[in-house]
Amino acid sequence: MTQQLYIASELANAIQGELHNCTESAIILDVQFDSRLVEAGDVFFVLTVDGADGHIYAAKAIERGASLAVVEHVPEGLQNLPFCVVENSLKALEALGVYARERSIAKRIAITGSVGKTSTKDMLAHVLADLGQTHAAKASFNNHIGVPLTLARMQKDTEFGVFEIGMNHANEITPLSQSVQPNIAIITAVEPVHIENLGSIENIAHAKSEIFDGISINGVAILNMDTNCFETIQKAAKKTAKTVLTYSANMHNKANATILHMELHADCSTVSARINGIEVVYKIGAAGAHFVHNSLAVLLCTQHLGIDLAQAAMRLASFEPPKGRGVKFTLNTPSGEIFIIDESYNANPASMRAAMNVLALT
Repeated sequence: MTQQLYIASELANAIQGELHNCTESAIILDVQFDSRLVEAGDVFFVLTVDGADGHIYAAKAIERGASLAVVEHVPEGLQNLPFCVVENSLKALEALGVYARERSIAKRIAITGSVGKTSTKDMLAHVLADLGQTHAAKASFNNHIGVPLTLARMQKDTEFGVFEIGMNHANEITPLSQSVQPNIAIITAVEPVHIENLGSIENIAHAKSEIFDGISINGVAILNMDTNCFETIQKAAKKTAKTVLTYSANMHNKANATILHMELHADCSTVSARINGIEVVYKIGAAGAHFVHNSLAVLLCTQHLGIDLAQAAMRLASFEPPKGRGVKFTLNTPSGEIFIIDESYNANPASMRAAMNVLALT
């Protein structure tokens, strides 16, 4: 049975909304903004996405079983159905996310980077899942809708919350980081992605460093020492983070976590690493040096959370790459089997180089 997330009166108070045709004790199990995904017990937030006004789908969401719809005005067909009126539905979703954060005991980890943020998020969530109640962003829910939605979906008794934060322009990460208020903030890489919007890789580094604008008191920054503009993100991290930790593929760098040796195989990788002076040997159930590199950030993070390093490293063996990021399968055709490595999600040069390197191992 799905765990109760909110009751209607609690939600209405959190978003300063007015309930209509709805009992205050109505149970809410999940939060949705896509009416096609609504299931019984959900709350449906009407948002404008890709130019489509969500109000036209509000009645349909109730028909699919939603407990209520959060609307800015009452559209045709909703008058006698349960709804909650707010001034601005996106701001209401943001407010619900902040409420969920404030009522939760969770340690929050936020991850950004030009590449690697989704894979690192999934890898970290996988490691934490057996070690405590873990809540993580679905897919790449990392924008102005995805981040507050992920926060709003977080249960009160969550122990670890893992969030992904993305951007296309400057000043987009700051408000998202301030909503999450991460205890640990990770930057995986600075690459020339969205450089057409930001003008230079240095500007990209500054934009990624906005993740530290919302870091909590006594917060920890975890930085990739091998990335472009490392000094820029390190300088930014030191302004707000109490502790700055680093990782590097080069054992000669004075990083907190380094790779001592790795063996790359077609379906996995084996690694020997040093994490804050402790040597650990482990296997990653996904191919590619980029997964090995990002695993250092994962192990630094879990170690700081007080999790046994060997236990965390052991969990990496059962990790599988996320959909569209290196999943392998065969396809039967009239001419025979075709072996496919699915990298359909990634399109920037850095991620495609990583994909080609994996292909070379096959």
